[in-house]
Amino acid sequence: MKQLFTLLRITTLLTFVSIGIGVKPTQPKTASFAPLATLTQAGDCDQLVAAAEIAKYQVFPHPAQELPKFEDYPVNSPPFTGNHSPIDFNSHPQANTFRDNLNYGIQYGPNFAQHYTIVTWGCGTLCEVFAIVDAYTGAVYFPGFSSSVGLDFRLNSNLLIVNPPENLQSTTVPPGIETEYFIWQDNQLIPIQ
Repeated sequence: MKQLFTLLRITTLLTFVSIGIGVKPTQPKTASFAPLATLTQAGDCDQLVAAAEIAKYQVFPHPAQELPKFEDYPVNSPPFTGNHSPIDFNSHPQANTFRDNLNYGIQYGPNFAQHYTIVTWGCGTLCEVFAIVDAYTGAVYFPGFSSSVGLDFRLNSNLLIVNPPENLQSTTVPPGIETEYFIWQDNQLIPIQ
């Protein structure tokens, strides 16, 4: 019976961990945390630590939520018109390394957030590097990560989807590659939680 009770308490803790609730060991946030409060008040720190260690290696499904949509993140500025500024190769240390890719990519004009051009190029199997170039200034921004199965973006939105869900349907995509959502704000990509 004691083993069943211990398993039940650890399962309860894992449930709280899996839904991302930050709980202080001695002060549960609400009365609904009674099982965790009981565990911590009972002084079962070893079980609490063991459950937390187990939780680090568990993969929990995210709660069902509505996915970000392009129309939810509109850009409130007029679209860029005119000629794209020359690339400022001094704006980022990597810009000069990818000179040809960047020059070729900006030929078609802005394609993201009204006045930015996302330029992509391959870096191996399941690897696509990208940079974001400002059409007004020519400044180049590298996000510091790559995509595995592409990007999705729009001219009239500042939402960037890395590894779009429709691209993950392929049988050749290995497990572990997930869709990520970002907002382009103040010249940086901010993850949507």
